[in-house]
Amino acid sequence: MAAVVAGTTQFAARAEAQAFNPTVLAPAAKLPPAREVRTTVARDRRALQAPAGAENKFVTVRSVSINGAFPELAEKNAAFAQKLEGKRLSVAEIYQAAFELQAAYTKAFPLSTLSAPRPEFDGGVVHLVVTDGVIEDIEINGASESTAQLVRARLEPLVGHRHLTGAEYERRTILVGMIAGVSGVATAKPGANDEGYVLAIAVSENRVTGASVVTNRLPKDFGPWEFAQALAVNNALGMGEQFSGAVSSSPDVDRYFDGTAKSQAYSFDVAVPVGIDGLAVGGGYLAARSRATPLFSPLPADLLNAGERSTGMFDRANVKLGYPIILRTDLTLRTQISLEHINNRNRYEPLPLGLAFTSLGLLPVNDVSRDRYTVTRLGAEGSYRLPWLENATASGLILYGLGLGGRVGSLDYAFGPPLSRLYASPVFNRLNLKGRLDIGLPEQFFFSAIGRMQTSFGKPLMLPENFIMDGAEAVSGFASGTLNVDRGVTARAELTRPVTLQFLGFNHIVAPYIFGAWGSGVVENRPPGLFRNLWAETFGGGIRTDTNFTDTPYGESLAIEFGRDFSNIPFRETGYRTNVSYAMRFAGNPLNPDATPTSRTGVFKSGPPDDAPAPAFWQGFYAGLNAGYTWDPRPAIATSAWPASTAIDDVLMVAGATPFPAYWEASARGVNGQSLSAGGGFFGGGQLGYNLQLNRFVLGLETDMQGANTRTRHVLQSYNPAGILGSYFVDYAGTSIYHTKSVDWLGTTRGRAGYLVTPTFLAYATGGVAYGGARASSVALQGWGGPILGSILQAPGGSGQYSGTRAGWTLGAGLEWMFAPNVSLKAEYLHYDLGSTNYGISPLATVVQPDNLSNVLGVNAYTQFRGDIGRMGLNYHFGAKPAEAASTPPATFTSGFYAGLNVGYGWDASPAVSSSAAPMANTLDQAFASNLGSIAALTATGSVKANANGALGGGQAGYNYVLDRYVAGVELDMQGASQQGQGGFTAAAPFTSGGTSLGATGTSVAIEKTLDWFGTARARAGYLVTPSILAFASGGFAYGGMTLQNRIAHTTDVLPFFGALYQSTSSVGHASTARIGWTLGGGFEWKFAPEMSLKAEYLYYDLGRAGATGSIVDSTSTGAGAFLNIAGVTSSTRFNGQIARVGFNYHFDPTAALQLIVK
Repeated sequence: MAAVVAGTTQFAARAEAQAFNPTVLAPAAKLPPAREVRTTVARDRRALQAPAGAENKFVTVRSVSINGAFPELAEKNAAFAQKLEGKRLSVAEIYQAAFELQAAYTKAFPLSTLSAPRPEFDGGVVHLVVTDGVIEDIEINGASESTAQLVRARLEPLVGHRHLTGAEYERRTILVGMIAGVSGVATAKPGANDEGYVLAIAVSENRVTGASVVTNRLPKDFGPWEFAQALAVNNALGMGEQFSGAVSSSPDVDRYFDGTAKSQAYSFDVAVPVGIDGLAVGGGYLAARSRATPLFSPLPADLLNAGERSTGMFDRANVKLGYPIILRTDLTLRTQISLEHINNRNRYEPLPLGLAFTSLGLLPVNDVSRDRYTVTRLGAEGSYRLPWLENATASGLILYGLGLGGRVGSLDYAFGPPLSRLYASPVFNRLNLKGRLDIGLPEQFFFSAIGRMQTSFGKPLMLPENFIMDGAEAVSGFASGTLNVDRGVTARAELTRPVTLQFLGFNHIVAPYIFGAWGSGVVENRPPGLFRNLWAETFGGGIRTDTNFTDTPYGESLAIEFGRDFSNIPFRETGYRTNVSYAMRFAGNPLNPDATPTSRTGVFKSGPPDDAPAPAFWQGFYAGLNAGYTWDPRPAIATSAWPASTAIDDVLMVAGATPFPAYWEASARGVNGQSLSAGGGFFGGGQLGYNLQLNRFVLGLETDMQGANTRTRHVLQSYNPAGILGSYFVDYAGTSIYHTKSVDWLGTTRGRAGYLVTPTFLAYATGGVAYGGARASSVALQGWGGPILGSILQAPGGSGQYSGTRAGWTLGAGLEWMFAPNVSLKAEYLHYDLGSTNYGISPLATVVQPDNLSNVLGVNAYTQFRGDIGRMGLNYHFGAKPAEAASTPPATFTSGFYAGLNVGYGWDASPAVSSSAAPMANTLDQAFASNLGSIAALTATGSVKANANGALGGGQAGYNYVLDRYVAGVELDMQGASQQGQGGFTAAAPFTSGGTSLGATGTSVAIEKTLDWFGTARARAGYLVTPSILAFASGGFAYGGMTLQNRIAHTTDVLPFFGALYQSTSSVGHASTARIGWTLGGGFEWKFAPEMSLKAEYLYYDLGRAGATGSIVDSTSTGAGAFLNIAGVTSSTRFNGQIARVGFNYHFDPTAALQLIVK
């Protein structure tokens, strides 16, 4: 028994070890990033300077010459001459062209200067002189003697360097910033000679830098809170070196020094420059220990070390060499090569003597897995400032790892513990890529896209080498280190809008953001019980702040992120995660604190506040449309059963008389439980509201109404044994419960309170009352099998449903942008709760024929109607601005693009659903010469109406081409729909054998028909009745997602005198597909403002037919064998209908929008 216990606990520990990547236990506290040395060039009196009155003096340019022109800029020189020659220009315009040429020279050769000997350009002669400057001397201020020597050594190659390029100038000054703890400003100012400059650099030294961090990034088993501290000593030996260390611990800090904290780590690193060109060597050591709360163990508590036995030990030692190939302000490229030795162990300690088995015999410590290997890594990272955008940067990293060998794992404990991953090897290839794009947008928004990937070239890797899909720059809705694959990819996008707030005498940077992240990965040669393909995604928002309450040289940052995660990870419920990180940074010189510079984050003491009132853009009524998607955070429907009658068990005396459950208990166990499957859907509608603007604060009230298709479908399936007294055989009950829940429409009435970050950008919170139409239904099917009673037990099944209008509450927040006069675009998140409900399912009976003994269960279902909404909205604010009313041009249709939202209602043109059944097998009829198969098929044949009517809403985009009074164009749209219909029929008939009645058979068919989403791609042709009213016809392709379900309940009863006992089986047929068809329609569109229009439209669509197939089965067993009848049941319908809708469009010029983004 001891060996069994030890093996069980070892397996539990190993499962725990495989779920967490130990590399993330490196302390989260990171040192403040190094600051670059900023560079400027001060021009002397010989530089270009336009004379007074240059705007009013004109000359005809006859010749252009440049004395001393650089051949590297021949193209720029020629363009300058071509721009001026032969034209009559003002002197100011000539100087403007010269200033542009000077900018090109400065970028390529920062010490070059253009001058004009004849500044008036008399006689139309434009003559410029290029002076090639040279650095004569270096002047260093604010640095200690040892630091000054290091700075001078890096800048000395610039002295006397003629024709100095911008790349070399930037490289040398940036190298100064690579000295640990050094930053400053370098200025090239005129020297004693005409062409000479003195490079003056004001140095700031941070001899000590550090950071303290509190974060909840770890799994719950480790805290999840982590406290970390990092500290570095810079240039203490005068070599430009840095000595740094870091420690971290879970909240049980008091257990750190005895090594029993849930997580603890420490690290030491050193980096030393070699020479003056950026080459650096370094090394480090990291030790991380983890003692996560283990899975359940049968060992006594006093032997479990307070219930925390599983121990992880991770050690990494490395040496590295780095060199910057390119160092420029707009382009960097750095390379690094490193050699690492890694030792990763997972142990179970201390085990009682005799319960641990190792290759050395009985020991109190047992490794359950161990990795020990050496790896070399070669990497390159860089960044590039995109020249065609004003504020955009792309950065990337490539890292290749080559495993050089180490300990080889084994599945036989006689040869030691295995590696952390089955089939892994210490000889491996691993390639990592990472890219990031940051783009500045209008209204000071920033968009960031981050992509990461790894490949193991088809081989499994040890756990420390796995690709981690979670993290701040990846799928952040999961605890760090818990999503590990051999190869995978993650993508993350963020939209943020930093603002500066004044508080307590300081300006504080606050950056709210929304994000979406997705990741997918593959576990090579997956071990048993682990999915091969994993995917995960997170959506949410957060806020990051940089503050300075403790004054320079301190700075604090706080990040809070709220995310909703989804995944296919087994046994893990999706839900919400809030990530919190607080950091306090220090960078200064303890020996000279007054020399410490202001924080690099932009956190600084504020000046007088700006009390200018915000323009009243937002005051008044507004109305608009919205469309979005909603997720169901509580998709489960839970069912429970209790015995109302146990006649079968009472008669057979099986209850409690056998080690197997009674029959009623087996039946109930199949019902008890809940099924989980993510639910959601599209929705769209409209809103109406009123805003009251009080300077920069906006208060308001809004009500909205949406049609929705937020459906969740899932099934609970199980097999449960039952036994009878005196028998060693078992029967079993197979149970399937099909659940459907939906919110068909949803409305809210909410208050809004917001703050104008800019006059056109509103951030707000909102909350109030939510109401909607909710439905839930359940169908329970149960069948029996087995050698005892399985062949004579009938279970007809049961069903139940709920439908009603519910009220609850809602809370949320959003961002709204007034991007054009009277028109705003909003992005909004809402969480709503319409409460919970219980509804009954018809009693679930198990019947023994022909005695009519039965077990009957009462069945109840419970579910919650909650949702998370992410949506976009377009609003029109009534009332033109006084300054704009007089200058507003007339509203007419012109050629161009448009986009907008729509909402409407759809009617089902073919509500009839026909069901037909045909025998597929009839061995039972052949054995008893009966007509049961054909009669049963007849009872499953019929027709029913299921009117799939409902609301729909979404968005459209298109292009109009206007020719005189005729308009031609194309339009694409996509809508979520709540068009759902239900119906059903029941039929029964007797069946015979040779004219003798044997019994009766009956079938109930319940139909559900749904249009889940709908879109079109159409051409439009119209006529302008007036310049602002368009009558149009349209037609083209239609496409949509549809679902058809038939739930079939079938029962056959035989007369008592008939020797055979029949068993019937029911089923559920389900078809969900996307189809393409056609559409025709027409409508009117009114251009009520120069860039806005309102349309009313009718469409007819036809997506063709679709069908769902189920079956009915009758069977029996006799001494001669088993016999059965099978009939296939096909339900089919046509998905066509009519739509009436209204839409709101915004008309725009995409080239103008692109120019706005570029600017």
